[in-house]
Amino acid sequence: CDADADRSFGDMELHSRVEEGKPVLELRSDMADATVRGEFLPTRLPDAFRSVIFSVFPALSDQVHYAQEEQDFGFDLRLKDTGPLMSMFLPDLQLAPGTTASGWFDSRTFDMALDADIPHIAYRGFSGDSVHVIADKTLDVLVFSFRSARQRINDSTWIGGLDMTGKAYQDEMEVSLGWTGSSNGTSGELNLQGQLNGPRSIDMDLLPSRLWFGRGAWSNTRTGHLAWNDDQVRVDSLELWNDGQRVLLDGVVGADAEDALAFSLDDVRMENLAPYLPEPALHGAVGGDGRLFGLLGNSNEALAGRA
Repeated sequence: CDADADRSFGDMELHSRVEEGKPVLELRSDMADATVRGEFLPTRLPDAFRSVIFSVFPALSDQVHYAQEEQDFGFDLRLKDTGPLMSMFLPDLQLAPGTTASGWFDSRTFDMALDADIPHIAYRGFSGDSVHVIADKTLDVLVFSFRSARQRINDSTWIGGLDMTGKAYQDEMEVSLGWTGSSNGTSGELNLQGQLNGPRSIDMDLLPSRLWFGRGAWSNTRTGHLAWNDDQVRVDSLELWNDGQRVLLDGVVGADAEDALAFSLDDVRMENLAPYLPEPALHGAVGGDGRLFGLLGNSNEALAGRA
């Protein structure tokens, strides 16, 4: 029980034994079935896991704790009714029965692996269906994959067929992101390369990619550059084309009133906005240039330009 209510966790059986010189823990319960083979310290695991991930990035070396207590284990997990447990420790998180996960972890070599299938996951306003997560960190390389049939960001916005893969090595990252549909009729393929400079600083290149907003495919024929530093995002010559239509962005997106994002439009058809506006839809084309100020600020955004 806790201070607010009595909570029933059902039946639980915990078995401990030694096989081939290694400890083995088996949990059989109404909440979950789990088997852990090897040295396992659950209260030390969160810091050890965080340090293993951060160790891939020299820019985060001051946040890595290399002096970890020895943990070297493999695990298999299958969730059942986790509601009573989640309501105590993570009330905003929901994991559907049937969720499975397996992998291993070694705090001496700072290596790990994870393979998880999640029928449904929800956290506050986000939810995902048929989620498959793979992560593997060996030596100085981290690779990962995230796939999901459908994700809901809020009550009215969803994304379908999300597929994200990536690799990180020595502060360098490569990420490919694609999705097949959304509540606004969008789909896309994004290819990114980045350099981590610190906990709150990253440089990113947008390689040739494609975005579909319901009115043709927008693509960048040359690499666009983005830089995030604290509360600013700097955009350097991000140019998108769609069948003669052109959008060019260059400048700073930030909270300061002086932060300005410049834009240039050539023959951009107003029908591109149709999925995002109520009827009647807009028609025609627009061209011109201008600047947007303080896009991340709390005050009213300012617009200056010509068309």
